Amino acid sequence: MLNGDFVHFEEGTHVCLNPFELIQNYEDEEDAIVSLVCAMASAKGLLDEWQISALKQVLSRLWEEKGKEMKVDDIAERCLEEEKRPAPQGYWSAALRLYVER
Repeated sequence: MLNGDFVHFEEGTHVCLNPFELIQNYEDEEDAIVSLVCAMASAKGLLDEWQISALKQVLSRLWEEKGKEMKVDDIAERCLEEEKRPAPQGYWSAALRLYVER
């Protein structure tokens, strides 16, 4: 490790790593951000085009509202809200995997 810190994650550890705090220009970094959130939502990368598009829309709206203060929990909560709107079967299912019970 070069000039870094070691962080140990375990059950009960309350560590928050917020990747959104590091964003300089959302438009330039949007594809990378969407890819990161997609990886969180589906470890096997099984999101279809509709689900990726849905996450992209949610991320864009949340960035406009919250900017660098956005958190993964915000994305999950917004997806839960959006799930109540009419959409094709499974449209939000992958996005909902981001939701973690508190």
